[in-house]
Amino acid sequence: MFKKLSKAALLTIVAISAIIGMEPETTRTIAAKSFVKQSQKSKKLPSQKVREYYFTESSYEEIPCGESSSEYSFEVINPLSYLFEQKIFNLAEYDNKSGSVFPIYTGPKGQLYVILTREAYGKDKGKYDDFSGGREKKDKHPMISAAREFHEEAILEKTLGWNLNDVIHYLDSDNNGMLTVVAYSKNKNPQRPQSKDIRNVTYIVDFNQYAKKLFNTFYTALTSEKAKKHRSTTEKDRIAGVLLNDLKEAVIHKKDREAVRISANVLDPKTNRFNKEQITLRPFLVEKLRQYFLDMPYDQGENAKTRHYRFQR
Repeated sequence: MFKKLSKAALLTIVAISAIIGMEPETTRTIAAKSFVKQSQKSKKLPSQKVREYYFTESSYEEIPCGESSSEYSFEVINPLSYLFEQKIFNLAEYDNKSGSVFPIYTGPKGQLYVILTREAYGKDKGKYDDFSGGREKKDKHPMISAAREFHEEAILEKTLGWNLNDVIHYLDSDNNGMLTVVAYSKNKNPQRPQSKDIRNVTYIVDFNQYAKKLFNTFYTALTSEKAKKHRSTTEKDRIAGVLLNDLKEAVIHKKDREAVRISANVLDPKTNRFNKEQITLRPFLVEKLRQYFLDMPYDQGENAKTRHYRFQR
């Protein structure tokens, strides 16, 4: 049979066979090395959650036997990985517009609670929030915004004897009391000219050691500040303990345009006893924590405690 083929035809067959046999391995190896170099240069890696979800058993089987799996990056196995590529989130460079502190403590039955306070002024008057407020121009770091608001609204100078530096130290990621930093970003809606960009940072802290003292001294400190007509330290007029799990469920199952109401232990300023009441949550409290409670994908910060959630329309 081969005798009937011309010399040119035989050479063509040999060349095509060589190309077919070579292409998959060589092309994939070159592509893999290229992507590895790019990822090493930019140091942009997908989060662990994304890696676990997209690395299926079949994906691993695509790596040829005898070749090092280190030559194959996430991007080669998953061509659409650029959609999930995440870079390290730098909190110090984050242009936050507000900050807050979300203190958690353990109740008498071992259940986790969060301390919320009621807004005394503004459009959200009568609704409950954590200790939060807007960033000031002098704030050089999101931590300072959150610390300052906590220091003012919890009247920490009088309730716990803390100055602002004490609060900043407490919110530092190296402090065991600082549990999680939740940064939340949402761009303004082009269809709604009145909407604004949202850049918030919430510090979730273990406040178990100080919760009781804060509850016991809050109203006394508030009365003193009201007598001096200090607006910044009298922005809250009630303090309450809310089951963390109840808050989480309420936030997760929130329906559009509906106020979120939950049961809370509100401390009575006259009797200094807790009363069961239905309270309404401030809408922004619900919004900024929803993705965190839903365990949505996030950008990892410089340390394991920091997470950045970006709202996608």
